Amino acid sequence: MKFNFGSSLAVAFALAAGSLSAVPAHADKTANYRFGVWKLHQRYDTFTGRSLCTLRAEYVDFDGHVLSFHLNGNPPTVDADFRINAGPVEHASDYQHEVESKLIFYHPSPLSSRDDGVLRLPAELFARAAFADVKATPQAHSKHFNFDGFPEALAYMKAHGCDIDETRN
Repeated sequence: MKFNFGSSLAVAFALAAGSLSAVPAHADKTANYRFGVWKLHQRYDTFTGRSLCTLRAEYVDFDGHVLSFHLNGNPPTVDADFRINAGPVEHASDYQHEVESKLIFYHPSPLSSRDDGVLRLPAELFARAAFADVKATPQAHSKHFNFDGFPEALAYMKAHGCDIDETRN
């Protein structure tokens, strides 16, 4: 039996080309952007016509309604205090009901039972923030969060019709 390398290569190429044509014409398109310290991942679903976005910075996630601050060591956050732009100290518990009413895909248990080291606060509080400081417990050191670029990221998301990608959690 004679082996023809040229025709075998042609067959392999044809098979590979055929498999490439199996990629759907409606493949999602993705883009990544940076706004200061914030990373925006945008996925345009060509099938539904929706633009889905995730926005996060180091140790902070945004879900459209709530900002989740991930604190080191998983401290309980029921007694957490925070301040925005060196303003007055506020108590996270004052916003517990508002946050719980906006939680779409998190656990439905009250924030007071959480000890996962994640402090969740209403996102609208931070719309004009340059930075925020969070103190999980009276004994803990405060943690500084930079919000450079957050207002610009929000403006981009609004201008481009971004829906929040709730599949990430």
